[in-house]
Amino acid sequence: MENSPSNKTSRQNLGNKGEDIACEWYLENGFEIVDRNVHVKRVGEIDIVASQSVQNEIAYIFSEVKARRGSSAGFGYESVNHAKLIRMRKCAISWIGENVEFGRKRISWRLDVVSIDMSENPPVVSVFENVEVD
Repeated sequence: MENSPSNKTSRQNLGNKGEDIACEWYLENGFEIVDRNVHVKRVGEIDIVASQSVQNEIAYIFSEVKARRGSSAGFGYESVNHAKLIRMRKCAISWIGENVEFGRKRISWRLDVVSIDMSENPPVVSVFENVEVD
């Protein structure tokens, strides 16, 4: 497919809508949205940073969102490869170093991949929590 401006805009709109839906999912499940579209120079980007406080611990969730209009190109989560997970981990560590004040609360963090099938109404959200990076 040609990389014309209209195609790029369509992909960006799909991505933005997917991120909005993922944020709604996190909010409905007791998380706060802390940051979005975090860029780390020469490393990559994190789509969503969410957090959840439980007693004396705060957990940060770093999410990659993949929205698809259908499964003909595969499911969104299938496009997140090992190299992307490594970049996500580096971005998460950088974000924590720049934004988290270490105090009395314990800090934990994880990587999530959110796959959204936009061909359904309402869209189907699949969240793969605590994705491992070997």
